[in-house]
Amino acid sequence: MFFLVACQTSYTSQQRILVCWTSNYKTHCLEMQCKFCNEPFSTRGIKSHEGSCSRKREKKRRNKEFAEIAAHVVEAQKKEHRKDRQRLRKGHQAAATCNINVPSQSADDQHVRSGSDTSIMSTGIIGTAAAATVPITCDTFKTEYHPNSGRAPAIETFSAFGHSIEAEARSLPIVNNEPWQPFTCRVDFEFAELAHQAALNKDQTDKMLALIWQIAEGHAKFTFKSHAEVSKAWDRAATQMTPISYLQTYLSRSTSSLSHTRKRNSNSTYIHGCCGIGHWTCCKIRHWHHTLYGMCSVCTNIMSSLPNNGVPFAFILYADKTHLTSSGHVKAYPVIACCANLPVHIRNGDGIGGGRVVSWLPIVPTDSSEDGKLSYTNLKCVVWHAAFIKLLESIILYSKTGFAHICFDAVMRWLYPLILLLSADYEEQCIMVLIRGLHSNCPCPICLVPSTKLSDLSTVYPTRTIEDAKAFLELYSRDRVAGEAVLKAHGLRPIANALWEVENSNPHETLSFDPLHVNDIGHWGTHFFEELKIRVKALGREAEAKIDEQLCRFDTFPRWRNLNHFKSVMKILFSDGNKLRDITKQMLYAAQNVLTRNEDTVGYALLQCIASYLQLTMYIALDVHTEATLAAGEAELLVFETHLHAYIDIQGEDLTKNWNFPKVHALTHAFPDIRAKGAARNFSTRPNKKQHGPLKRAYLCQMNRKDVANQLDHISVVSELVRSRISHLDEDRCKRTMSQGELEDNDTLDDQPFLGHLHIGAPQIPVTLAAVEEGNTSNPAFQDFRTEFISLQSIVRGALLVTDYDNNGDFFLVDLVDTDMFLHAKSLRSS
Repeated sequence: MFFLVACQTSYTSQQRILVCWTSNYKTHCLEMQCKFCNEPFSTRGIKSHEGSCSRKREKKRRNKEFAEIAAHVVEAQKKEHRKDRQRLRKGHQAAATCNINVPSQSADDQHVRSGSDTSIMSTGIIGTAAAATVPITCDTFKTEYHPNSGRAPAIETFSAFGHSIEAEARSLPIVNNEPWQPFTCRVDFEFAELAHQAALNKDQTDKMLALIWQIAEGHAKFTFKSHAEVSKAWDRAATQMTPISYLQTYLSRSTSSLSHTRKRNSNSTYIHGCCGIGHWTCCKIRHWHHTLYGMCSVCTNIMSSLPNNGVPFAFILYADKTHLTSSGHVKAYPVIACCANLPVHIRNGDGIGGGRVVSWLPIVPTDSSEDGKLSYTNLKCVVWHAAFIKLLESIILYSKTGFAHICFDAVMRWLYPLILLLSADYEEQCIMVLIRGLHSNCPCPICLVPSTKLSDLSTVYPTRTIEDAKAFLELYSRDRVAGEAVLKAHGLRPIANALWEVENSNPHETLSFDPLHVNDIGHWGTHFFEELKIRVKALGREAEAKIDEQLCRFDTFPRWRNLNHFKSVMKILFSDGNKLRDITKQMLYAAQNVLTRNEDTVGYALLQCIASYLQLTMYIALDVHTEATLAAGEAELLVFETHLHAYIDIQGEDLTKNWNFPKVHALTHAFPDIRAKGAARNFSTRPNKKQHGPLKRAYLCQMNRKDVANQLDHISVVSELVRSRISHLDEDRCKRTMSQGELEDNDTLDDQPFLGHLHIGAPQIPVTLAAVEEGNTSNPAFQDFRTEFISLQSIVRGALLVTDYDNNGDFFLVDLVDTDMFLHAKSLRSS
């Protein structure tokens, strides 16, 4: 039971102490009254409360004073308004208008504003009494300064508020008469600023400066005075190229409709109006006992099907979706075309004759309620082919009848346009040939391999044909149930293919093996590389650090043309196919003494797969093929299959990855495609995928990010055309000024594109080894100089060797150029 007893004492004259008792003990809770609000508070908190209470009372006092001043302001304003109305009644319209727009200012008002300097450094003080005499309106502002500034509050009307700052800023003198320093002059800064804002790189800045100085020194004529004149000049130049047309395709589904805008650009005039080279007939080249494969059986069959005076006008089409922004919310679906009649180094290049965007396909928006349904997936395919046939309309008729064209050599030929190659990733391939994709009964777009046999690389399965697809579609149109059963069994969709309309363009034959997505990004980047990271991580941090150390060691991997070096790879995350390809070449040699048979049996089996994979990709990537290289590559494919199945079996129940997927099976089509269509560089997506970069830069720098398809720049193509003509003219004029000896020396240089790592021959004067040794007798680097050379009979261009970490004096073969040397160097590969 508790008791509370209160007693009042004379502890102080102004405070009362309360003492609290309990049945068992006496508390030490003492309460005191606040001297401002007379409320009881604990002795421990009374000091902080009194400080807060004092500030509140002071704030109330200031607010009360301001309210009184504001009341005087309102009353003064009312009086002023009454005086204005009286003046208006007397007919002083002009004066009254002036008073309405600019409130009158009394002497007291002027006194307050002249002293209401809001500058921090100002020391002027305004008295409160003076501020109170200001003729105040209801829009009055009070400015309070920090107490340490020593400035009293300032009161200003709306018309005067802030004007003192502007007046003071205008009155300040100009401190620096040359604010562009450290630039030499104002124009230098303005040029540098413009170059920075336009993001000009070093070469572009140098070209701009050279052009400016040519004009300034009178060596060049310049007529442009405005952007409008530049635009009109581009419009005139654009007529030299095939014009751009914009088409709309309307499709309806239930009660909704989809409308898509595309861009189409016929490439025919561009290719043959601008380029003075081309191949119109196919041929087979034999060298001693070898047959060299360029464009072989496919071109031969097409040539045989054409009339005697007909030649193929072949196109290579590439289609792949991409993201225009890093966030991925803006997508694009360009179609890029190039002419297969041109030499490979031209059509795979960036300039005239290279790939060009000829179509901008619609992308069906994702619908969470419909996504994954068969009907919605079929709709996406219908949209794709309905848009794609608009692109093909310009060649469908000519593919059957042909057309006459006078070529660069003044010979009239009868050209038959056709689609020779389709280059795309697996997702786009499924849409192009209208198969049901990964989970269908036959997921391969080229053959009828069952979905359970995709890792079987030794069996050849029947090829798909247009005739079968048309027959199944005809059955579906007559009997939906029976037709759907047949289509499902073959993994086909009930949709007509737009490519059927173009002669000599069988989509199942034109689809090609893609080294970039199948090998570099697929097998290695998505599968083998990730598996290797898991195996190495299981061995601990020391194993990961050892691989990174061996990869980044400078003397381990010497500099090699177009070979990227990495400081660390075990934690790297990206999808760049070129970088992944370079990691492949180096990883095996960095991991061979980490994933050993004793340390990790599964990891060692994985390394055997990777070693065989490297041999296989080496054969696929060769630019020149013979029957021997193709036979060796096909044999290596079976070795790879053996190692892959061994790696799967050794994991047993610990196997977490299903290796039965379409890109494993795609390897079986690599060498048949090489026999039919030539080297893999003819149908790889790598040359065309880089076209996505300029599209992304144009989206970020040259577009308003709305209605992207209609803003694709045709001027860039026209600019390349004009620039190529100017370069040809400059080259011709340069040759006219050269002497006969200089021309002969220039002609001895190899005009072919430099694709290797060593180039035999040089423009320098030939010199003997003896002369080199005699001229450098004092230099120890030239001792035994002759022993540093090897015979050209044993090496044609070059090979990249890497030191074996464990065996001093032994080397690994990483990369090479010459085919024959590669065959003779196979003995370096460990069993």
